[in-house]
Amino acid sequence: MKSLFYSLLFLVFVSCTSNKNQESNEISPIQGNPSSIENEAEVLIAQTDMNEKLLEVGSLYYTKEDGSSYEINALVNSKKKIVKITEIKVIGKTGQFFKTIFYFKNNKKIVSNEHFEKKIASKSSFIERITYYDKNEKPAISKIREALFEEELDRALFTQINPIDCSVIDAQNALNQEGKFITTFQGFVESGQQLFLTIGENTKEGYISALLVQYKDSNIKKLQENEMLMLGKKLRVNFEKMTDQSGFQFQILTGITFIEE
Repeated sequence: MKSLFYSLLFLVFVSCTSNKNQESNEISPIQGNPSSIENEAEVLIAQTDMNEKLLEVGSLYYTKEDGSSYEINALVNSKKKIVKITEIKVIGKTGQFFKTIFYFKNNKKIVSNEHFEKKIASKSSFIERITYYDKNEKPAISKIREALFEEELDRALFTQINPIDCSVIDAQNALNQEGKFITTFQGFVESGQQLFLTIGENTKEGYISALLVQYKDSNIKKLQENEMLMLGKKLRVNFEKMTDQSGFQFQILTGITFIEE
Protein backbone atom coordinates (compact mmCIF):
# COMPACT_ATOMS: atom_id res chain seq x y z
CA MET A 1 0.00 0.00 0.00
CA LYS A 2 1.04 3.57 -0.51
CA SER A 3 2.71 5.30 2.45
CA LEU A 4 2.63 8.93 3.48
CA PHE A 5 2.97 10.46 6.94
CA TYR A 6 1.63 13.88 7.84
CA SER A 7 -0.47 15.66 10.45
CA LEU A 8 -4.24 15.24 10.11
CA LEU A 9 -7.36 17.21 10.93
CA PHE A 10 -9.90 14.41 10.82
CA LEU A 11 -12.90 14.98 13.04
CA VAL A 12 -13.54 11.28 13.54
CA PHE A 13 -11.78 9.48 16.16
CA VAL A 14 -7.47 5.22 22.23
CA SER A 15 -7.64 4.00 25.53
CA CYS A 16 -10.40 1.58 26.43
CA THR A 17 -13.11 2.14 28.98
CA SER A 18 -15.73 -0.34 30.06
CA ASN A 19 -19.42 0.51 30.13
CA LYS A 20 -21.66 -0.03 33.10
CA ASN A 21 -22.63 -3.49 31.91
CA GLN A 22 -19.07 -4.68 32.40
CA GLU A 23 -19.08 -4.11 36.14
CA SER A 24 -20.49 -7.58 36.84
CA ASN A 25 -17.52 -9.03 34.89
CA GLU A 26 -19.61 -11.94 33.64
CA ILE A 27 -17.78 -14.42 31.39
CA SER A 28 -19.39 -17.30 29.51
CA PRO A 29 -18.25 -19.63 26.73
CA ILE A 30 -19.29 -18.63 23.19
CA GLN A 31 -22.06 -20.90 21.91
CA GLY A 32 -23.88 -21.16 18.59
CA ASN A 33 -23.14 -19.27 15.38
CA PRO A 34 -21.68 -15.76 15.27
CA SER A 35 -24.22 -12.96 15.01
CA SER A 36 -24.85 -10.97 11.84
CA ILE A 37 -23.00 -8.00 13.40
CA GLU A 38 -19.91 -10.14 13.92
CA ASN A 39 -20.10 -11.70 10.45
CA GLU A 40 -20.46 -8.34 8.71
CA ALA A 41 -17.59 -6.91 10.73
CA GLU A 42 -15.26 -9.79 9.84
CA VAL A 43 -16.02 -9.27 6.14
CA LEU A 44 -15.15 -5.59 6.51
CA ILE A 45 -11.89 -6.45 8.29
CA ALA A 46 -10.83 -8.81 5.52
CA GLN A 47 -11.67 -6.27 2.80
CA THR A 48 -9.74 -3.52 4.58
CA ASP A 49 -6.67 -5.60 5.28
CA MET A 50 -6.45 -6.79 1.65
CA ASN A 51 -6.95 -3.33 0.12
CA GLU A 52 -3.56 -2.23 -1.22
CA LYS A 53 -4.89 1.12 -2.47
CA LEU A 54 -5.33 2.59 1.01
CA LEU A 55 -3.08 5.47 2.04
CA GLU A 56 -1.09 5.16 5.26
CA VAL A 57 -0.94 8.20 7.54
CA GLY A 58 -0.05 8.69 11.17
CA SER A 59 0.52 10.81 14.23
CA LEU A 60 3.75 12.04 15.69
CA TYR A 61 5.66 9.63 17.91
CA TYR A 62 5.17 10.83 21.49
CA THR A 63 7.18 9.90 24.57
CA LYS A 64 7.37 10.74 28.27
CA GLU A 65 10.31 10.92 30.65
CA ASP A 66 9.11 7.77 32.45
CA GLY A 67 9.48 5.71 29.26
CA SER A 68 5.86 5.86 28.12
CA SER A 69 5.22 6.18 24.40
CA TYR A 70 2.24 6.64 22.11
CA GLU A 71 1.76 6.51 18.35
CA ILE A 72 -1.10 6.19 15.88
CA ASN A 73 -1.02 4.71 12.39
CA ALA A 74 -4.09 4.86 10.17
CA LEU A 75 -5.36 3.83 6.74
CA VAL A 76 -7.39 6.26 4.63
CA ASN A 77 -9.48 5.50 1.55
CA SER A 78 -9.78 7.52 -1.67
CA LYS A 79 -12.49 9.68 -0.05
CA LYS A 80 -10.05 10.63 2.75
CA LYS A 81 -12.04 8.69 5.30
CA ILE A 82 -10.24 6.69 7.95
CA VAL A 83 -11.02 2.98 7.70
CA LYS A 84 -8.47 1.57 10.14
CA ILE A 85 -6.50 2.89 13.10
CA THR A 86 -3.72 1.14 14.97
CA GLU A 87 -2.89 2.53 18.40
CA ILE A 88 0.42 1.49 19.99
CA LYS A 89 1.28 2.59 23.50
CA VAL A 90 3.64 1.68 26.30
CA ILE A 91 3.08 2.51 29.97
CA GLY A 92 6.50 3.49 31.30
CA LYS A 93 5.85 2.78 34.97
CA THR A 94 4.82 -0.84 34.37
CA GLY A 95 6.42 -1.58 30.99
CA GLN A 96 3.06 -2.83 29.70
CA PHE A 97 2.52 -2.82 25.94
CA PHE A 98 -0.90 -2.17 24.40
CA LYS A 99 -1.95 -2.49 20.78
CA THR A 100 -5.49 -1.68 19.71
CA ILE A 101 -6.81 -1.90 16.15
CA PHE A 102 -10.02 -0.12 15.15
CA TYR A 103 -12.01 -0.61 11.96
CA PHE A 104 -14.46 1.97 10.63
CA LYS A 105 -17.28 2.12 8.11
CA ASN A 106 -18.56 5.54 7.04
CA ASN A 107 -16.62 7.12 9.92
CA LYS A 108 -18.31 4.85 12.44
CA LYS A 109 -16.49 2.40 14.67
CA ILE A 110 -17.28 -1.20 13.74
CA VAL A 111 -14.62 -3.26 15.54
CA SER A 112 -11.97 -2.81 18.22
CA ASN A 113 -9.32 -5.48 18.73
CA GLU A 114 -7.07 -5.11 21.78
CA HIS A 115 -3.86 -6.95 22.60
CA PHE A 116 -2.25 -6.29 25.97
CA GLU A 117 -0.39 -7.84 28.86
CA LYS A 118 -2.20 -8.23 32.18
CA LYS A 119 0.01 -8.03 35.25
CA ILE A 120 -1.09 -8.96 38.76
CA ALA A 121 1.74 -8.88 41.31
CA SER A 122 4.49 -11.07 39.85
CA LYS A 123 2.16 -12.95 37.50
CA SER A 124 1.34 -11.90 33.96
CA SER A 125 -0.71 -13.15 31.01
CA PHE A 126 -1.58 -11.99 27.52
CA ILE A 127 -5.05 -10.87 26.51
CA GLU A 128 -6.89 -10.42 23.24
CA ARG A 129 -10.27 -8.69 23.50
CA ILE A 130 -12.54 -8.00 20.53
CA THR A 131 -15.66 -5.85 20.50
CA TYR A 132 -18.18 -5.53 17.68
CA TYR A 133 -20.34 -2.38 17.49
CA ASP A 134 -23.81 -1.75 16.11
CA LYS A 135 -24.76 0.95 13.58
CA ASN A 136 -24.90 3.53 16.39
CA GLU A 137 -21.37 2.66 17.59
CA LYS A 138 -22.72 1.01 20.71
CA PRO A 139 -20.80 -2.10 21.85
CA ALA A 140 -22.91 -5.13 20.98
CA ILE A 141 -20.61 -8.13 21.45
CA SER A 142 -17.33 -8.53 23.31
CA LYS A 143 -15.21 -11.65 23.58
CA ILE A 144 -11.89 -12.36 25.24
CA ARG A 145 -9.15 -14.96 25.33
CA GLU A 146 -6.08 -15.32 27.51
CA ALA A 147 -2.79 -17.21 27.51
CA LEU A 148 0.29 -17.35 29.71
CA PHE A 149 2.55 -16.80 26.70
CA GLU A 150 1.88 -14.45 23.80
CA GLU A 151 2.72 -17.07 21.16
CA GLU A 152 -0.04 -19.29 22.59
CA LEU A 153 -2.76 -16.67 22.36
CA ASP A 154 -3.90 -17.58 18.84
CA ARG A 155 -4.65 -21.13 19.99
CA ALA A 156 -6.75 -20.07 23.00
CA LEU A 157 -10.55 -20.13 22.88
CA PHE A 158 -12.68 -17.00 23.14
CA THR A 159 -15.26 -16.53 25.89
CA GLN A 160 -18.14 -14.08 25.86
CA ILE A 161 -18.10 -11.09 28.23
CA ASN A 162 -20.34 -8.11 28.74
CA PRO A 163 -19.83 -5.53 25.95
CA ILE A 164 -16.92 -3.12 26.43
CA ASP A 165 -16.64 0.21 24.67
CA CYS A 166 -13.16 1.12 23.44
CA SER A 167 -12.82 4.90 23.12
CA VAL A 168 -11.13 6.58 20.14
CA ILE A 169 -10.62 9.97 21.81
CA ASP A 170 -6.87 9.57 22.33
CA ALA A 171 -6.41 8.55 18.70
CA GLN A 172 -8.40 11.54 17.50
CA ASN A 173 -6.35 13.89 19.65
CA ALA A 174 -3.06 12.38 18.53
CA LEU A 175 -3.97 12.75 14.85
CA ASN A 176 -5.23 16.29 15.37
CA GLN A 177 -2.36 17.33 17.68
CA GLU A 178 -4.80 18.24 20.45
CA GLY A 179 -5.56 17.36 24.08
CA LYS A 180 -2.64 15.65 25.80
CA PHE A 181 -0.99 15.36 22.38
CA ILE A 182 -1.04 19.10 21.78
CA THR A 183 1.96 20.52 19.92
CA THR A 184 3.22 23.49 21.90
CA PHE A 185 6.80 24.71 21.52
CA GLN A 186 9.09 23.13 24.11
CA GLY A 187 12.47 24.32 22.85
CA PHE A 188 15.33 23.12 20.68
CA VAL A 189 17.81 20.32 21.29
CA GLU A 190 21.17 20.11 19.54
CA SER A 191 22.87 16.77 18.89
CA GLY A 192 26.18 17.26 17.16
CA GLN A 193 25.42 19.26 14.05
CA GLN A 194 21.74 18.30 14.11
CA LEU A 195 18.97 20.53 15.47
CA PHE A 196 15.72 19.10 16.83
CA LEU A 197 12.48 20.94 17.51
CA THR A 198 10.68 19.57 20.57
CA ILE A 199 6.94 19.98 20.95
CA GLY A 200 4.28 18.62 23.26
CA GLU A 201 1.99 19.27 26.18
CA ASN A 202 3.13 22.25 28.23
CA THR A 203 3.47 20.28 31.47
CA LYS A 204 6.45 18.62 33.14
CA GLU A 205 5.06 15.10 32.83
CA GLY A 206 3.31 15.50 29.47
CA TYR A 207 3.94 13.80 26.14
CA ILE A 208 6.65 15.29 23.92
CA SER A 209 7.92 14.68 20.39
CA ALA A 210 11.14 15.64 18.61
CA LEU A 211 11.57 16.52 14.93
CA LEU A 212 14.76 16.99 12.94
CA VAL A 213 15.08 20.50 11.51
CA GLN A 214 16.58 20.37 8.02
CA TYR A 215 15.76 23.90 6.91
CA LYS A 216 15.58 27.01 9.06
CA ASP A 217 12.71 29.04 7.62
CA SER A 218 11.43 32.31 9.05
CA ASN A 219 9.26 30.55 11.64
CA ILE A 220 12.16 28.46 12.96
CA LYS A 221 14.35 31.54 13.14
CA LYS A 222 11.61 33.37 15.03
CA LEU A 223 11.48 30.56 17.59
CA GLN A 224 15.26 30.53 17.95
CA GLU A 225 15.48 34.29 18.43
CA ASN A 226 12.76 34.28 21.10
CA GLU A 227 13.11 30.77 22.50
CA MET A 228 12.30 31.47 26.15
CA LEU A 229 9.42 33.83 25.35
CA MET A 230 7.89 31.36 22.86
CA LEU A 231 7.85 28.37 25.20
CA GLY A 232 4.30 26.98 25.36
CA LYS A 233 3.30 28.62 22.07
CA LYS A 234 0.86 26.39 20.18
CA LEU A 235 2.05 25.19 16.77
CA ARG A 236 0.66 23.14 13.91
CA VAL A 237 3.43 20.73 12.88
CA ASN A 238 3.84 19.13 9.45
CA PHE A 239 6.27 16.25 9.20
CA GLU A 240 7.46 13.12 7.46
CA LYS A 241 8.76 9.89 8.95
CA MET A 242 11.94 8.46 7.52
CA THR A 243 13.94 5.29 8.16
CA ASP A 244 17.73 5.23 7.82
CA GLN A 245 19.90 2.34 6.59
CA SER A 246 20.18 0.89 10.09
CA GLY A 247 16.39 0.74 10.46
CA PHE A 248 16.17 3.68 12.86
CA GLN A 249 13.03 5.75 12.26
CA PHE A 250 13.00 9.50 12.81
CA GLN A 251 10.75 12.47 12.16
CA ILE A 252 11.64 15.29 9.80
CA LEU A 253 10.02 18.69 10.23
CA THR A 254 8.56 19.96 6.95
CA GLY A 255 6.87 23.08 8.29
CA ILE A 256 5.20 24.78 11.24
CA THR A 257 2.33 27.23 11.61
CA PHE A 258 1.71 29.44 14.63
CA ILE A 259 -1.78 28.95 16.09
CA GLU A 260 -3.40 32.04 17.51
CA GLU A 261 -5.32 31.40 20.73
